[in-house]
Amino acid sequence: SSALLLAALASAQDYFPLAVGNQWIYRAGKATIVTGIEGIEKIGDREYFIYQGISGQRTRLRYNDRAQLVALLNDGSEGLWADFNAERYDSKIDQCTGPATVIARDWAVELGKQTLGGGIAIRYLPGLCADAGVSRDVFIPGIGLAEREITTFIGPRLYLLSYARVGGIAIFGQG
Repeated sequence: SSALLLAALASAQDYFPLAVGNQWIYRAGKATIVTGIEGIEKIGDREYFIYQGISGQRTRLRYNDRAQLVALLNDGSEGLWADFNAERYDSKIDQCTGPATVIARDWAVELGKQTLGGGIAIRYLPGLCADAGVSRDVFIPGIGLAEREITTFIGPRLYLLSYARVGGIAIFGQG
């Protein structure tokens, strides 16, 4: 069973690979957004990866011993950012993003001429904000966040992955 636990840990961590230098570039309409893992910061006895996200915020992330992706919150506690092994969970991505439900574990996305499968699609209920927050994410194993839909006051905004560099390997799409 420790082998099963290690397999679950490894597979969950593949959906959002945390390594310094990993980079993801998204297109949203005519805009290009660059995100990535900028460094590591040790706080207490824990190491966090500093993630520059789609909205420009910096979030300190790590995987806990239950293979959950957690973020360091402003009050020093940790909040659940993603749980790739659960069907439902309370997300702490931000105050405008509510509870998460996995809607598919076999989602595929197009990246250039490639179809990348085996993705986890997650739908989020609204949080405290009526017209803001993440509404859907798609994570592809070995790549990371491939699609994000954000609710805005003028309607949904879809961010599509156009380039990724994960573990030193570049994956190109159309751009």
